[in-house]
Amino acid sequence: MSMRIGVGVRCAWAIGTFWAAVACGGSGGSGDGGGSCTTARDCPPGQVCVANRCVAVDGGADVGDGSDDRTDGGGDATGGDGGETGPCVPAEERCGNGVDDDCDGTTDEADCRCRAGEIEPCYEGPAGTAGRGDCRSGGRVCGIDGRWGDCVGQVLPEEPVEASCDGRDNDCNGRIDEGMLNACGGCGAPPPEACGNSLDDDCDGAIDEDCACDPLCALDDPADCHPPTRQPCYQGPPGTLGFGICRGGLHDCVRSGDAWVWTPCVGQVLPLAECEGGVADGVDQDCDGWTDEDCLRDRDGDGVAPPADCNDLDPAVHPGAAEVCDGFDNDCDGVPDDGVTNGCGGCGAPASDETCGDGFDNDCDGEVDEFCSCSAGETASCYGGPPGTESHPPCHAGTMTCTGGEITSWGPCTGEARPGVEVCNGVDDDCDGRTDEPGAIGSNACGECVFVESCDGIDNDCDGLTDEG
Repeated sequence: MSMRIGVGVRCAWAIGTFWAAVACGGSGGSGDGGGSCTTARDCPPGQVCVANRCVAVDGGADVGDGSDDRTDGGGDATGGDGGETGPCVPAEERCGNGVDDDCDGTTDEADCRCRAGEIEPCYEGPAGTAGRGDCRSGGRVCGIDGRWGDCVGQVLPEEPVEASCDGRDNDCNGRIDEGMLNACGGCGAPPPEACGNSLDDDCDGAIDEDCACDPLCALDDPADCHPPTRQPCYQGPPGTLGFGICRGGLHDCVRSGDAWVWTPCVGQVLPLAECEGGVADGVDQDCDGWTDEDCLRDRDGDGVAPPADCNDLDPAVHPGAAEVCDGFDNDCDGVPDDGVTNGCGGCGAPASDETCGDGFDNDCDGEVDEFCSCSAGETASCYGGPPGTESHPPCHAGTMTCTGGEITSWGPCTGEARPGVEVCNGVDDDCDGRTDEPGAIGSNACGECVFVESCDGIDNDCDGLTDEG
């Protein structure tokens, strides 16, 4: 970093991978870059906070020394000390670094802002992979600086393509070990065909191929043969026998002239097109080990499947449903109880009268315990969360203190813990007495946090397989 202090003298700071030419503030004169500041949020667009002064960065306005101090390729871009700063190269805006990355004249523009304490789901993997295979969404919290924190709890694809044969969907594309399974559906090379055991050992769809039709006689002397032989048969694609609807049949070895031939395979069931018409039926029609893949999978029968249905275990929750004041996002628009809360942000009509001493705005007029009196120094328990949540950890009450002289009033409620958004973390975040309930942030495609498969004919863990393991 090069710096020279003086009126009307410029200096250059390195910010990230970019350079910003700014004016160094001096005593008296036009070199001041702007007002005082603590963070970049205190400065106008196009300026950042340096040494408690607002100074211009790429694309920002001149700071008053009569020359163009921007590094956008126009005017004086040398910084005044002979060091060439170079033009601003547009890139994706990165929130919180104090740099105009996208060269639009605004540093950390409004889309970087959020409300402190706000929580939202997040996922940084490729589109369409969240909730499939190993991949899971996480959550992020807005800090006191109005910027989103890191995405916590997300699970991203391990590889761009399946890299190991391990029985897991590592790349989160809805397929397990694709391109790596042998014809028998396992890892490694299939076993060789063994004659006479009536099994398709090498999983090529044929049983005892290249073997004698009747294992009890020689084909060159059919007169010595025993009665015709019956064996299992299957003519479907390799690796489909025994999956879904697919079943093998039977055929007989019969004499035809001077040769022995197999009769047609009777009773076999071959694969069909999966989910024809796009409607799930809970059956693996194409015998690939997956049930209703790429189909509409509507577990709660409300006519909408994930991901559009944000809780596919509750038929009252889906896009277009009526929003109910219950702490849940009934219409799946991302906002719980939108448009149905009272002035306090809670459910039901607000109280007609203020209740003194509880630290809560009971009548929802924006004032707490108005017209209530107390003794200076007196303390009381207080809680501003929704009724019924205080008794469920981690929520708890706080303390408020009476302040003032002749006219006293209760101070703010401090130390309380109010409900947040439910996250799959083993904690009752929303303090409703339930932990990791359906629809919590980080849940799977079924809206569940627990992904345990049970032998019940249902895809409990929403991985496309039924009763695996």
